[in-house]
Amino acid sequence: GGRPVSQIRIPLPPNTYVAEYLPHDVLLPMVDVMVTNGGYGAVQRALSDGVPLVVAGQTEDKPEVAARVEYFGAGVNLRTGTPG
Repeated sequence: GGRPVSQIRIPLPPNTYVAEYLPHDVLLPMVDVMVTNGGYGAVQRALSDGVPLVVAGQTEDKPEVAARVEYFGAGVNLRTGTPG
């Protein structure tokens, strides 16, 4: 975790949904792409569901996971932990 949803103090676009937790098995069948920090579990779930990835992660094994996602054509590696 991060901060609780109740602490978000910036305006969000009307097409944005914010939740404390969304289970992958519920979320992934409804999306066209997954934006992730490159955590192994989330990436594996997206790959198993055929969901393309946008990966931005720079800690632990996340750069290696992102590189493999890109190498195998399963998504885009942003090569940063702080996309702007």
